Amino acid sequence: MAPEMEFIQQGFPVLPDGTISLPSIDSRICVNAKGEHVEEALNALEYFTISKAEELSSGNKGLLSGFEGENPEADPTVLALQTDAVSPGQIPIEDMRLCFDYWGTIRILCLDMIDGMTPEEAAMEYDRIQAEKVEKNVP
Repeated sequence: MAPEMEFIQQGFPVLPDGTISLPSIDSRICVNAKGEHVEEALNALEYFTISKAEELSSGNKGLLSGFEGENPEADPTVLALQTDAVSPGQIPIEDMRLCFDYWGTIRILCLDMIDGMTPEEAAMEYDRIQAEKVEKNVP
């Protein structure tokens, strides 16, 4: 009998017309060897597991843990953000109860930036969309 395993499947907006999926089973990330976008999936996987991890863990760009006191070696200016990150009242990046399509919204806004929208305009539009969804779901 196979052991019971939990899994997460998340789409990453790396294709012009959609996402790739890198399912995570326990601590392993998987790529479908027979999928249509194997090369794109492998490139994204390499970026997330090697390049991005090295970039984020170097210098004062360090990864910011969601747990208080987990980054003892991080730059003090980065650690100052941790108090805000772990404080109550934060809106999660993606809360399925809000029906807010995080990755879809990011993908559309990235495409809008390619078409000329500034990053500041994209951030304001993201905030507007999220605030609208939060307001609709407040009891």
